[in-house]
Amino acid sequence: MDFNSRYYLLESVQQVVDAIGSNCVLSGLDVSTIVIFNNTLFVTLTKGKLICDSTLIDFPDDVVLPLDLGSLPSQGRIILSVNYRYLRTSRPNFASISLKYLNNNGICTEWFPENDKIVLSLITYDKDNNLTSQQSSGIVDKIVTNINGKEYEIHPYNYTIQQLRPMLTQILVTQF
Repeated sequence: MDFNSRYYLLESVQQVVDAIGSNCVLSGLDVSTIVIFNNTLFVTLTKGKLICDSTLIDFPDDVVLPLDLGSLPSQGRIILSVNYRYLRTSRPNFASISLKYLNNNGICTEWFPENDKIVLSLITYDKDNNLTSQQSSGIVDKIVTNINGKEYEIHPYNYTIQQLRPMLTQILVTQF
């Protein structure tokens, strides 16, 4: 059994995870570029770390995601999300980042809430004019979107040590 890809959390670290949530971006995974070229949307994300389904996940390299816009309407919205589900298994269990079309009624046929845990950004495109824009949240300006009748918060938070310090202090105070 290979344990090299697993991170086991100490109880105190698990309490920090419980305080900030089991699905959050810790660093990076920022959208650096969005381009439409030859009817394909290309989104580039910076490397980063996140907690997804109570699991620490590292994307050590920048990620480039293509999406063929050929069969999609000339204007629309795309969900940029992290897909991962914790499974108690010794087999490889990989996380992925994907682009999924969201129609005007808030329906995404490729959205599976048991796996799609974190919405990194909501991208709007206009393929006729090669225009794109994106929405993502911060700690102060949280943005939500409706997917298949349920509201999801758009991340990333990108917690800093200054933001974590009060949570850590609170955990330590309640332990003693």
